[in-house]
Amino acid sequence: MHGKITVLAALAVAWGAFAADAAWEAKRQAIDNTHSVTPESLGISSRAVSRWVEKMDKIGGIHSFVLLRHGKTVAEGWWNPYRPTDRHMLYSLSKSFTSTAIGMVADEGKLDLDERVADIFADCLPASPDPNLRSMRVRDLLCMTTGHAEDSSKSFGAEAKAIWTRDFLSCPVPVEPGRKFLYDSGASYMLSAIVHRRTGQRPSEYLQSRLFAPLGIACAQWNRSPEGEDLGGWGLNLTTRDIAKFGQFWLQKGEWDGKRLLSRDYVEQASSVQTRNREEAHHSEGEDWRLGYGFQFWMCQHGCYRAAGAYGQLAIVMPDKDAVLAVTSKASMQKTMECLWEFLPEMQDKSLPEDSRGVRELAALTGSLTLPVVKGEASGASLPAVCSDAAGGSVALAQCSDGWMLSVTNAAWIASIPVGYGKWKRSEAMCSQKTEMDFRLPGRQQVAASGAWTSPDTFTARLWFVETPHDALITLRFKDGRMTPKVVSTARNIAF
Repeated sequence: MHGKITVLAALAVAWGAFAADAAWEAKRQAIDNTHSVTPESLGISSRAVSRWVEKMDKIGGIHSFVLLRHGKTVAEGWWNPYRPTDRHMLYSLSKSFTSTAIGMVADEGKLDLDERVADIFADCLPASPDPNLRSMRVRDLLCMTTGHAEDSSKSFGAEAKAIWTRDFLSCPVPVEPGRKFLYDSGASYMLSAIVHRRTGQRPSEYLQSRLFAPLGIACAQWNRSPEGEDLGGWGLNLTTRDIAKFGQFWLQKGEWDGKRLLSRDYVEQASSVQTRNREEAHHSEGEDWRLGYGFQFWMCQHGCYRAAGAYGQLAIVMPDKDAVLAVTSKASMQKTMECLWEFLPEMQDKSLPEDSRGVRELAALTGSLTLPVVKGEASGASLPAVCSDAAGGSVALAQCSDGWMLSVTNAAWIASIPVGYGKWKRSEAMCSQKTEMDFRLPGRQQVAASGAWTSPDTFTARLWFVETPHDALITLRFKDGRMTPKVVSTARNIAF
């Protein structure tokens, strides 16, 4: 019976994702009137969009994009093996959703942004809290001006019974809150816990009827801490179209379908400079990291602002151009933004003459986007049956009709992964159940793999974990009938 329930639950989740995607597509077509809405009708040349997409492709590691203007879809694309229905790990882009929840709680009169954090968590305070901790406000959490010397999330315990709210409140606060910017994911976690305390619901639950349902966002997943809170500062998983809708909601200053969901006052505060950060810039990559911080949003050049997550997850709101760009990637955020800034002048105030050929070429381009497959030969050294290690793990490679089967069993993951030759093959792998705090991949993961013999004695496979920005480059070297495996990956538990 339990197995039947599990299958039914899985089917329900899958149908929910399909229905949400179908609903977005139906609405997009209804708004766009598919046959008449073109980039030109939105004031952008199709050929200019194609050039911009080609530049995005050259950056490398872009997984998807959705570009909206005047509330309509200019263009969208997914680099194979990524798909429109994939829910992508957002990392710190999650923070902006937590900020949205805080704004809604404040709008309902259940929270004041100038309330003291110590008063909200009086039961979790250390024995002798210092004055700086006592003076810290909700506003300081939003603005990343907590007064900490380093990101407080570094102090969060990894044990199953860890209480991160207490860990946060136990961190030294050497600087008076409100005076200095320091990017602090622990502050965002506390905002999530505040939502729970004031509403009785975690942000993922609280936002369901207030944001996700109105925007047509289904099956939002938010990972939780050991104490059961949504992670707040990271851990949310959504599709690229969901990210675009979220950006459009902020572009519309908290309105959706003619209904106000978030107060205009909160939107204007959150999307404008609340903290100067030029001296304490989070990155030295470029000017877009030095222009100030709002309420869990970064300010950008050209009057824009963004929700942003590690490895290049972006929702860029462009008020002056009435446009939104959503991107998922494993790429430089600064390069992606600079590519967009070069493209901004192509957005004209009036519609342009239609260009049917340009429209067709753009459609062909966005329909053929792909991440590069591994180049090499279809055959190489003779394959040993299996390679085992002292810890009891094993790796095996077997030839198939149109590629290979890579089988891995160890403490990190259990998988039999089809590897395509000259193409991507998708499958599922079981990764170790580790907390995302360690940037590990928990549970079942959708995997796409491509491989080839890159030398007579070396087999190379590239794996993309397509619900995340992460990949793994695996090399198997064969000598004297033995296999030596090696893996390089940003997902730390993907190792041999």
